Amino acid sequence: TEAANAFLKTLEEPPRDSLLLLLSALPESLPETILSRCIGIPLEPDGQRQTRDEEEKLVKILQQASREKNWTIQCAYRLAQEFQRLLRAIREEVKGETDKALNKEITHYKDSTDGAWLDEREEYYKALTESFYLQRRVGMIETLFAWWTDVLRARNGVAQRDLPHAKEATAALATRFSTAEILRRIRCVEELRDQLARNIHEALAIEVAFLTIFSAK
Repeated sequence: TEAANAFLKTLEEPPRDSLLLLLSALPESLPETILSRCIGIPLEPDGQRQTRDEEEKLVKILQQASREKNWTIQCAYRLAQEFQRLLRAIREEVKGETDKALNKEITHYKDSTDGAWLDEREEYYKALTESFYLQRRVGMIETLFAWWTDVLRARNGVAQRDLPHAKEATAALATRFSTAEILRRIRCVEELRDQLARNIHEALAIEVAFLTIFSAK
């Protein structure tokens, strides 16, 4: 339509120093030419963040760890490796989705665009892949934070839980650690979050943090 073409031209040549937001209750009905030039930001209903599959898997790993009587260095390393395995799966999934979108564009526009456009779109999807990955990595760190916050609540007799389905496991851990020991772990999760935000080497930051978070004392 004429309106869609006019908006597409605005997306291709946006006003300087501007941020354009396109809100739609039915994004699937938007033309592909418009969608391909947008970065999707799903808005969460009622302010509640949807729990992703990898976050549920992380909670199950933490529940299993809570049943281990002794947390050794080997245990901490294993948990760090399992956490990184989930992150690798996230990256592979995100890359698969963005590669599919790029290939769809290439197929659709290959006869009407030049090589410079293709290079530009490849860079765009590379940046998009990293952006989506980082968003989901944040979700993993927040799940870890929610876990230890629930342990702290259980230790101090607070009924509220961020992870109510893991209530028994967090309550069991609350009997093993003092409030000070739990707070030390929460601070370590916060430090890990800050380090990753500053682009510290991911694998090293996770391993060092997990040695403290999942230590015996």
